[in-house]
Amino acid sequence: MEFIAALILFLVLTTLGVAFRKKRVDSATLQDWANIFTVSSVISVVIVGTLAGIGYLIKVVPSDVIRPSPQIIITPTITPQKPTETSIPSNTSTGTPIATLTPVLTSTSIQIIEVPSDIPGASIQPSMSITSLLDVETKKRDVYSIQLHAGQTVYLTANANKAIALYYAKPEFETFELSDGVQLTGAGGELQSSFIAAISGTYYIMVKPFDNGIKYELSVNVDTPSISQVTDDVPGTSIDSGAVITSVVDIETKKRDVYSIKLNAGQTVYLTAKANKGVALYYAKPGFDSFVASDGVQLTGAGGDLTTSFVSATSGIYHIMVKAFDNGIKYELSVRVDNSSISQVLDDVPGTRIESGIVSSSVLDQETKKRDVYSILLNAGQTVYLIAKSNKAIALYYGKPGFATFLASDGVQLTGAGGELNTSFVAATSGTYYIMIKAFDNGIKYELQVIVR
Repeated sequence: MEFIAALILFLVLTTLGVAFRKKRVDSATLQDWANIFTVSSVISVVIVGTLAGIGYLIKVVPSDVIRPSPQIIITPTITPQKPTETSIPSNTSTGTPIATLTPVLTSTSIQIIEVPSDIPGASIQPSMSITSLLDVETKKRDVYSIQLHAGQTVYLTANANKAIALYYAKPEFETFELSDGVQLTGAGGELQSSFIAAISGTYYIMVKPFDNGIKYELSVNVDTPSISQVTDDVPGTSIDSGAVITSVVDIETKKRDVYSIKLNAGQTVYLTAKANKGVALYYAKPGFDSFVASDGVQLTGAGGDLTTSFVSATSGIYHIMVKAFDNGIKYELSVRVDNSSISQVLDDVPGTRIESGIVSSSVLDQETKKRDVYSILLNAGQTVYLIAKSNKAIALYYGKPGFATFLASDGVQLTGAGGELNTSFVAATSGTYYIMIKAFDNGIKYELQVIVR
């Protein structure tokens, strides 16, 4: 490079020398020659400086930067997307703002959603699919919120490259820092689950990682069936014979459903309940105040397929209660009333008159109608044969002429408690005798046959 600079300087000076030898030099002034020399010197300095700088760069900067070797550059294909910030609509039913989900575009052109780690969560809508990232050390959970109406079922599907688990929380849940909520699945990479909203409100879905560097996709769908709005205590939701009701209960948010039905004495109510999880059936008699303090009379244990019945011992308003033993229970209750004809029997002396050959059907209850009392006129020496059949335990007694009341004494006991009874007694003197049937359970229907010989 220094050689080139010197050569250029030599050429400039040679040019000046040639010009000096020409004849027109004689006519030039000394000032003109000074100007020519100055210009030539400046040009020489600029050229030499420029070439020196280029030489320095060649020494300092690697040659592969100035003259890069041929390379293959892989440019990822990015599918055109809608606006880079995806804002999920606000909930029109509550008017509350819904969190903005900002997708981050990765090198593989997948939208990754930045999801909060706790309540209030990222608001989602039915039919959404979300892709996000989790890590057991740096991002321990993703939390979503969804507005639901009572009876709606939420279906969740999750696919991940490593193990995750799904949980949910009900309205008024405060934080996942202290509790995971209700567990829906175990840990895995392909998960499917669902839950039912027992009451209307905001529910929360939580995705929990069990490994490092997890990418997952969560799909949410909601089913909206038709359900009945049932009260959870007395006076209850009124129903009639033939009713079929679909409703939801939950062990935490809606512990029971209560129905009311008007019955006449002696009617039998048949109940059938089918549920996706354990429920139990109870009933309460006229005058019952509240299921908050007492469950009433238990008809069944907890289960998903229940059949039972009870008998109305007295006329009035009865209550049927469906009790939850799990989270998010959907059930169907069928009610049928049998209008069998029964005898209206007094519960103490003087009793209801009966004759030989009569078959009487009646109802008893150890709380509302503890006994039935019949009266029969007998001659001395006659034998009375009694045959009784009942759905639950009863016992037979009798009182002799002049007996005052069964409130103070049961009289003479003829049988123990049972459902099939056969006994007799002999009239020692003529007069009016009393036959008493005593209840040892709730809702007893019985049939009594009397034969005198």
